[in-house]
Amino acid sequence: PLFRSPNLQTVGQFFYVYNGDGLTTLDLRSLRSVGDFFNINSNNKLAILDVSSLETVSGYVQLYYNNKLETIRLPKLKSVGDFFYIYDGDRLATLDLSQLVTVGSHFQIYHLDRMEVLDISSLQTVNDFFYVVYNSRLTSLSAPKLSTVGGYLSIHDNNV
Repeated sequence: PLFRSPNLQTVGQFFYVYNGDGLTTLDLRSLRSVGDFFNINSNNKLAILDVSSLETVSGYVQLYYNNKLETIRLPKLKSVGDFFYIYDGDRLATLDLSQLVTVGSHFQIYHLDRMEVLDISSLQTVNDFFYVVYNSRLTSLSAPKLSTVGGYLSIHDNNV
C-alpha cells in the first residue's frame, strides 16, 4: 500500500504516521513545511519515504523503528527548530541531508546499521547535542561547515 498526497504543502502542527503495518511507500514530495512535529515511526513495511521538498520543520523530526526503510530523501531540508532524530533503521543505507544548516536542539543519528556514509556538509549549527553513535558500518562522516555545537558532541561506536 501507498500513501500519496501530491498537493499537500503545509502541515501547521503535527504530521504523525505510525504503526502502519501495511504501508510500503510514503510519497510526500510536495510537502514543504511542518509546524510542531514530523514523526514517522514503527511502520514495519515502509521501504520508501519521499519528502524531497520539505524545507523546514519548526519543531521535531523523528524517524525511528521503520525496519524496512532503506532511503530517506530530505535534500531541501534547511532547518529544524528543535530535535532531529533518526534511529533504529535496520536497513537504512541512504540519508540525504545535503542542505541541512541548523538544528535548534539535538541532532542524533544512531543505530543505523547499514549506513556507511553520512554527509552533512551544509550543517553549521546544532544548538544543543550532536550525537552520531552506534552506526556499525559508518566509515565516513563529513561535517566541514559545522562551527557550533552548544552542548555535547559525541561520536562513538562507529567505524569512523
